Amino acid sequence: MKNVVFRATACFAIFLLPLFLFAQVAKKAPSKVAKWFPEYDFNLSVFQNPPLEFAPFARWWWPGNNVDSTELKREINLFADNDFGGMEIQPLNLFVPGTAAAKAKMLTWDTPDYYANEIAVMQATRKRGMTIDMTDGSGWPPGGPFLDDADGFITLAFADKDITGGARITIAVPTIANTTAAPSRLEAVLAVKTFPQKQGDKTKTVLLDPASTIVITRQVVKDSLHWIAPAGNWKVIAFWSKPQGEKTMAATPVQGPVMNHLDSTKVLKSYKHLFGERTGLQPYFGNPMRAVFDDSYEFTVDRFYANNFIDYFKKRRGYDITPWLPAEMQRHYNYVDYMNPHAAPDFSFSGQDWRLKYDYDLTVSEIFSEQFLTATRNWLEPQGLLHRAQSYGFNLDMIAAAGLASIPETESMLGPEANLKIMTSGGHLYNRPIESSESVVFSARAYTTTPQKIKIAVDKLFAAGVNQIIYHGVPYRYQPAELGPEGWYPFSTPMVAQVNFSSNLGEGNIFWKDQKEVNEYINRTQYALRSGKSHADVLIYFPFMDVDHMPANPEEILADGYLPGVEGALPAVKGAGDPAKWAWAKKFYALTNRLAANGITWDWVNDLSIRDAQLTAGKQINIRGNIYQALVLANDSIIQLKTAEKIKYLAAKGMNFVATGDLPRMQPSFLNWKENDKKTEAAITSALKSTNSKYLQGDKDLTKWIKGLRQPVAFNGEYHFTREVQRDMSDGSRIEFIWNKSDEWQTISLSLDK
Repeated sequence: MKNVVFRATACFAIFLLPLFLFAQVAKKAPSKVAKWFPEYDFNLSVFQNPPLEFAPFARWWWPGNNVDSTELKREINLFADNDFGGMEIQPLNLFVPGTAAAKAKMLTWDTPDYYANEIAVMQATRKRGMTIDMTDGSGWPPGGPFLDDADGFITLAFADKDITGGARITIAVPTIANTTAAPSRLEAVLAVKTFPQKQGDKTKTVLLDPASTIVITRQVVKDSLHWIAPAGNWKVIAFWSKPQGEKTMAATPVQGPVMNHLDSTKVLKSYKHLFGERTGLQPYFGNPMRAVFDDSYEFTVDRFYANNFIDYFKKRRGYDITPWLPAEMQRHYNYVDYMNPHAAPDFSFSGQDWRLKYDYDLTVSEIFSEQFLTATRNWLEPQGLLHRAQSYGFNLDMIAAAGLASIPETESMLGPEANLKIMTSGGHLYNRPIESSESVVFSARAYTTTPQKIKIAVDKLFAAGVNQIIYHGVPYRYQPAELGPEGWYPFSTPMVAQVNFSSNLGEGNIFWKDQKEVNEYINRTQYALRSGKSHADVLIYFPFMDVDHMPANPEEILADGYLPGVEGALPAVKGAGDPAKWAWAKKFYALTNRLAANGITWDWVNDLSIRDAQLTAGKQINIRGNIYQALVLANDSIIQLKTAEKIKYLAAKGMNFVATGDLPRMQPSFLNWKENDKKTEAAITSALKSTNSKYLQGDKDLTKWIKGLRQPVAFNGEYHFTREVQRDMSDGSRIEFIWNKSDEWQTISLSLDK
């Protein structure tokens, strides 16, 4: 072994390039998009001055179409001169002041004049060797007046009526309100007996008797229910699907519906309108236009629903959800979290309702993956375009969804570093060469973004696996009389006090003079971090379907964008936090902090990836060509049954498998849950009896296990000031990006194998 000592300044990153054989070469991308994912090994001479394609991008906000082609070209040249590699165009109808004429022009998005401005940008960008991404429409979420009400999201709603049985009844089917132009559709009618509400229960949740449920949909004839009702007091519940009616924020005089992401016909209708021949953009696909971007999937839908949902659910989950639909009703359940009142359920069968919700959410996740993510890539990539997507915002398999995007994206405002790694882990597991991030943006931190803070923020992202920074962002230079010399910045404006986000990295910022130097650092780093192939030592199972309310790691810095001792603290947020996640994270972070301090890198892993895993001849884990030394269950009490059974199989074959804290004793599905819970617990118990498996009971066990992992670049101590990411080259060399996240000089000693 060879010993090496480095001394690193505060918040400094070291590139370490030892040699050893451990590489897996990534599969080639489809030919029309291969240009966006060049395969290469690190070259020191290129690293000193990389091409512009490796430089950071920025989200480029336009005040709708109130732009001028001459100014657009000037800004493109300005960006290129200051080492921006590309821009993501996002026309907004958001807090834009100005004269009546200026506001009218702003609302001319999706007109021939707008596309003429886009083409002017494409031509100027092509000349400068930059790249253009375009947001999926105007504003967020995608949609517009070119869609009909029937093209918008479908929600599942209910109406009910109490009746007394013991006779033949004929009543009008209870109906729901619908303010859209598209009709509602009756999906099911149930009759259920109720239990008395528990004393002291103020939630108004109606308790239902699951043994009494009768599906009486076939008793409906021409909007009337004809039913011989058994004796007793019954609640008749009619379930309807209808357009939700959520509207866009597009820069148009009239708003249209938000596109239904659970129906590929609606998705493709939108794409063909926004990027079809009528726009004139197609000659620029692939040069300089690279990708269509979708922001995080946060909507105002009460309960996601899709055509043929019940049949699809039965096929995927193995049972009929119809008798259990009441358990899915909860006001604003699928609303974006900050708009969700987290109301009590409308109905409840038992303490197992959470399993019914899990099965429903997982089914929505699968439909979304097929009808939106897969359909989008299948439409874009044959034309030489990519899909860049923030695959989170509601309950879904985020890791699998990340893998279905051409470029998965995370964001600085996603919160703790553990959350950032969900998208990058998905990218690694599913062989996506670029993992991007909406970067250097934090709530309630407008105009606090210094070059120092940018450096810290991007290093944190790099250490979490990001290799493309996309600043949030740069506004078009628009200086109406109502604003000061900084000009228009849509996310911090005197017009709306509640909107306060960093960062505004355009020429209106006082630190613009420093931006090129910062960009050059990012350019070099990203060249290094896109070379070769990502590497992680171990996999850790992620047990949740959302990232909301995860606490920050006590050892991480820049949580929520806060720099202690440099900035004033933000007021505490009342009511934040999920007790279950906080309890889980306390034990989980103790594990990952020890791994990081010992130079062990890790990625999250999802159920589908574990079920796709195989073992190499050396008993290492192979998932789609990615090699890992071990699988860890960290304080997980719930895991899917098929996943538990695959872990048992792999462990029996010699996989390095460890568990800490609580062990899985349940699986989340409602189907045969008592029997399947027992099978799940038995599978994990059996897996831990295998030769290379171990239950870690304390620090000594953890230390011994860590020392048993293969470390060609070994830390000669525990360095809790570090975070690290690794890349393997095809020639056997490795790059290690080691970040000193502290605010002090540090010394690190490493041992390199021969």
